[in-house]
Amino acid sequence: MQTNELTSYLSDGIFRLITSVLKESAADGAEKRFLVRQIRVQKHRSQRRKRHERAGLHVPAFLIASITERCNLHCKGCYARSCGFCSDTPEKTPLSADDWKRIFSEADALGISFVLLAGGEPLLNREVISAAAKEKNLIFPVFTNGTQFDTGMTELFIKSRNLFPVFSIEGGSASTDARRGEGVFAKASSAAETFRQNGVLFGAAVTVSKENIREVTSDVFFEGLSRAGTAAVFLIEYTASGESDRALEPDADDRRFMAERLASARKRFRSLWFLSFPGDEELMGGCLAAGRGFFHINPFGAAEPCPFAPLSDRNLKDCSLKEAIESPLFSRLSAAELTRIPHDGGCALAGRTDEIREMTNDSR
Repeated sequence: MQTNELTSYLSDGIFRLITSVLKESAADGAEKRFLVRQIRVQKHRSQRRKRHERAGLHVPAFLIASITERCNLHCKGCYARSCGFCSDTPEKTPLSADDWKRIFSEADALGISFVLLAGGEPLLNREVISAAAKEKNLIFPVFTNGTQFDTGMTELFIKSRNLFPVFSIEGGSASTDARRGEGVFAKASSAAETFRQNGVLFGAAVTVSKENIREVTSDVFFEGLSRAGTAAVFLIEYTASGESDRALEPDADDRRFMAERLASARKRFRSLWFLSFPGDEELMGGCLAAGRGFFHINPFGAAEPCPFAPLSDRNLKDCSLKEAIESPLFSRLSAAELTRIPHDGGCALAGRTDEIREMTNDSR
């Protein structure tokens, strides 16, 4: 799939997502008004990206922003901690709230549609969450462990429908607490229930490993998510943080099984919108990293191909978002077609660190 075709495909997908959620969800009046407005807003976003495409600039529809290096949990096998951009004692200076405000403003101007907020635990950076709430043309899925919703933060999400909470779970209570800590599932569920009662749409992000793949692709699990009021389900393949947990990564048989289960679930659970990563990327001609569909900004400003390829030749502390999109590293990755090479699952760039590092050094 060529970049101009991908631009149209992703833009069409955004419209399908919004109209599907609008049709199937139990959102309240405020949420429905927000979604109706977004149909118009995203049409303009799509047109702006296509104009950039014709001018020779490929603007991705999505951006992943890890807005803090801090997290209140120490989840087993946490990739963010293993690669160093999540830490209790960071050695680098993170981006300031003003830096993030500028990045969001530039994302709006360029026509980006979704900025996925991650971390660390993004709710620990409340100033940036509040800044995101003010960018009404952007939609911010906020990937959170769900333990930091006090009254003020909850009210901000209820008031600001462009903030879309996505709760990270590993399945049910036992599976989630085994990885994330005792009581985490209950706190996330309580926050989700508050949002359901207030008509706020929310999602669930599930890291799929060999340990939980049967549980998190079961009808029982999907039925529970549906009853809880979940609108979107992100199924993300486990990426090992080292050799010690390599055996947890799904293999080819696991991926075939998950694809079959999702094909069935998409027909049966119409109130749930499913996204499988990287499984669904096959429909888009390969991995969407390195600016093809998204790229990652880590807490310290580095513009990286994706969170699982933490190498960079541009930093948002001293360059614009447009300059980051035009990263020579991203261009080299695109020219080498590393994101389109068939792979065994998980991140397409995993295991290619040496190649990417060489490209990074060549592009400086």
